[in-house]
Amino acid sequence: MNIKALRKLQQLETKGDSLDKFHENFPEKIKALQKHLVCTIEELAEFLGVGKVAVFRWLDGTHLPTITMARDIEQICANQNIDFNNIGEEPKISPNDISKLRNVLGLTQEELATQFSIHIRTVQAWEQRGIEPVPKNKRKLLDLRDNLRWELFGKLEFLLNDKEFSIADLAEELNDITDGKLREYSIQNWMAQVTYPTKQELAAIDKLCANFNYKKPTKEKES
Repeated sequence: MNIKALRKLQQLETKGDSLDKFHENFPEKIKALQKHLVCTIEELAEFLGVGKVAVFRWLDGTHLPTITMARDIEQICANQNIDFNNIGEEPKISPNDISKLRNVLGLTQEELATQFSIHIRTVQAWEQRGIEPVPKNKRKLLDLRDNLRWELFGKLEFLLNDKEFSIADLAEELNDITDGKLREYSIQNWMAQVTYPTKQELAAIDKLCANFNYKKPTKEKES
């Protein structure tokens, strides 16, 4: 076998290994991606640039994407700081995440402790010493975070799509309410779930939505 043929064979083997890793537990990864994005199947299909039928087939395991589609999915996710191949791993919540979540909810450490039926020292240990919450409390924290993300995404989608605000116009409207200096990239980061609004910014979004009689949609169950 000549060098050129050997290199081609090695490339094919590498592609095969890469695709095998991508396909491993693929339905579970798609479900985890939907949960991470806090979206419907239709919204997930739009995010990935495919039809919803393809997503349904991936979810029930009857079809798997080609190597080209696999690369596209990985790149789309990477653009949003999502590691698709590891998305099914146990979700994490950092001490900073807990502190930000509590502040957005307008809760003191003592109030969060009361809500979780735990001692305030436990909350302090999470935030100040980086102690990992026990699974039950970690799940509660993640559910709180996911619900906030889902509600925020719905409000932003309402303003940007239904009311046809541009991102620049939305930033300007929110700045008028808060007398702040919000930038367009901040809203883009909210949509991509990279960052989360402050309590003041969230109140401004709520006020703007209320001006247009926004109604909270019913959250669809995961398929």
